[in-house]
Amino acid sequence: MCCMKRSNSNTSTIKREPCPAAERILVYFDERSKEFRGALRTAQSGFTVDGIHDMRVAVKRLRVLYELIDYIAPSFASKPSLLSFKELYQAAGVLRDIDICQEIATSYLEAYHLTEYLEQLEKEESQLRNTFAEVASRYSIASLSKSRQQIYSALAITREKWLQRRIEKKILKHAEKVRDGTSLKKQSNDDLHTVRKLSKALRYTLDIWQVCYGKTGPVTKISDQLKKAYGRLGEWHDALLVHDSVENFLTGKNPDSLADSEACTKFLEEMNRRARRLLGAYRQGKKPLLKSLDRLASDLHKHMSG
Repeated sequence: MCCMKRSNSNTSTIKREPCPAAERILVYFDERSKEFRGALRTAQSGFTVDGIHDMRVAVKRLRVLYELIDYIAPSFASKPSLLSFKELYQAAGVLRDIDICQEIATSYLEAYHLTEYLEQLEKEESQLRNTFAEVASRYSIASLSKSRQQIYSALAITREKWLQRRIEKKILKHAEKVRDGTSLKKQSNDDLHTVRKLSKALRYTLDIWQVCYGKTGPVTKISDQLKKAYGRLGEWHDALLVHDSVENFLTGKNPDSLADSEACTKFLEEMNRRARRLLGAYRQGKKPLLKSLDRLASDLHKHMSG
């Protein structure tokens, strides 16, 4: 009996290209990566305030993008990509705090004698710059290229409609969290800080939405409101940061050892007043922000159920 041997034919794998929205997300990634690389070079070359700040903003935007891709296509694991930024982001963060304290204290020099405090900040800054330079030298830019390849692979098998729905659901989740945090009658400092972070995440996700599907009036409006809200909370946080920094500077010091210890005490009081003013400005904008969040959630629910 003769057995016929089955021939094995090699089936070629069909390579699928990303859908239009996925292609726009890749362009968005490329733009944010370019911003990050430029800011990192600026931060490394002169430890400039703008370079450190812009680098951290670029990381925040990339973080939101990575988490969104993870939500859209679980085959992309966001954690390894995020870990590549962790040490650099933290080193830049403490340096950024010093920059904020120096900037605010310097603006009050005519009213308060803060020279000794600023001298202390300068010493701390020198040490932190060395730490940042060491961490930055270890950062591998190649990790961005690796993340892009993984994002491409994850999005290449994602269909347009699925991608759109997942972005909408992510926006809805962010919006609900911001609304819940903003609606609290009594907000602790931790609550306010959480709202600030969530507001940024929502705004950056809305930016990605507009890159994919175009700008609309309502989305632009709420993006502007979110920017104002977390901007005011950011300034409020900065005032508290400076207040705590001055308190730490005074801890254990004999008032007689300072040229003008009373000036530091008055400056602390001024930082408290500044924080209260900024918190009041944030609270005045809560009502219109909540209305816009409700409208955004309503529009998304209608679109997703249609």
